[in-house]
Amino acid sequence: MFLKIMGRRAIFATLTILIVSAVVFGIFSLLPFDPAALTCGQRCTDQIVEANRVKLGFDKPIYEQYWLFLSGIFVGRSYGAGSAAFTCPAPSFGYSFNENACVTNMITEALPITISVAIGALLLWLTVGI
Repeated sequence: MFLKIMGRRAIFATLTILIVSAVVFGIFSLLPFDPAALTCGQRCTDQIVEANRVKLGFDKPIYEQYWLFLSGIFVGRSYGAGSAAFTCPAPSFGYSFNENACVTNMITEALPITISVAIGALLLWLTVGI
């Protein structure tokens, strides 16, 4: 009985995460700006924008982009092609072209500071609250 309930909850949790991620991915794909154009700065030419679009994978259909996003979380993701290709290891939440780093690495670097600020805020809140 317990395993049946936990199995059902795990299935519903997985479906909820997939639906939420698909909705958020869809919303970001419908936004009126071009991420490939935002990555190259002010001296942007059509050739650079197109190369960035290929490097980011925006030249692929939306369902394939979503599949690459989901599979990147579990197996990592490669960006670009040829000698300019690079890989973000799993779990890959994407690549920041502004910072020239994998998003997962940026989160890992910021996590200790975030935790220390959260603990400090909790202690302050508990002290003032009591």
